[in-house]
Amino acid sequence: MTDATPPDWLAPRVASVPSRQRVDLGVAGSLRAARARERAARLARYGPLLRDWLTLAALVAAVAAPLLLATMIYGLLIREPGDLRFLAFGILALLIGAPAAWRLGTRWGSGPAEARLAAAIRVEKNLHWHLEHLRSEGWTVLADRLVPGTEARMPFVLIGPGGVVIVTPTPAWGPWQVHNDEAYLQGRPTSEWVRTRWWEATQVQEALEVAAAHLDWVGPTRMLIAVPPHPKASKRAPTDVMQPHPRSIATIPVVSFHHLRDTLLDFPAPLPRELAANLAYIVEDICPPAGVRDHRD
Repeated sequence: MTDATPPDWLAPRVASVPSRQRVDLGVAGSLRAARARERAARLARYGPLLRDWLTLAALVAAVAAPLLLATMIYGLLIREPGDLRFLAFGILALLIGAPAAWRLGTRWGSGPAEARLAAAIRVEKNLHWHLEHLRSEGWTVLADRLVPGTEARMPFVLIGPGGVVIVTPTPAWGPWQVHNDEAYLQGRPTSEWVRTRWWEATQVQEALEVAAAHLDWVGPTRMLIAVPPHPKASKRAPTDVMQPHPRSIATIPVVSFHHLRDTLLDFPAPLPRELAANLAYIVEDICPPAGVRDHRD
């Protein structure tokens, strides 16, 4: 007879930690803070500037390269037109300028993680601009919020006459493919990403059933997947034409940024505006801001 009790190492134990003070940092605020942390960590790996000899040498080369290039141009065009010996100055400028630009870019440019965060920030700011047009229709737009009781982040939660809607932009523009009931975005399956959207809505719905019980609100909490505009999209060639996408994934509507307002206004609107405003206060309470106050503040 074997012991059915699992060993201790199968039951993870997490030490309790003090809750962090959450603050509203605005649209994509927690992403902007994460980008700043990534940049600080990357710069810390290089150490102080005065001890970074490669960067100091690159700064000197960055000053010398334009001077050498100017000397070449002056010699070829003004001092001795046609004298190809001055090309040596241009070649030297290229030989020292290219490595200098690379070194300065690696220290003060953007690393891969910062670039990904910057792209996500731009998308969410664009999405927020489209969602702000709903305020005049009685909708409240909450940006950069946490799933109740977790550290998981939701870009936007909307509360209005149509109820509660979680709006999440897709992580890329496209292209889309659908094979065997699986949607692929840039060749990557979206099943786990979509399951996360359902989990978020379930967590919000369960928390609201308790917190908003006195309002007799029963939901449901809806979801929308928002597709950013293609970089080359225009009024003559809208996103849906240049970047065809599924109309829904796992019953979640997939809508371009430009059609979000009309889609949300097409939802049934059973809530009076006053009741929707009260519901918004509750959602704001159970879904705290994702931003964290810096301990140095």
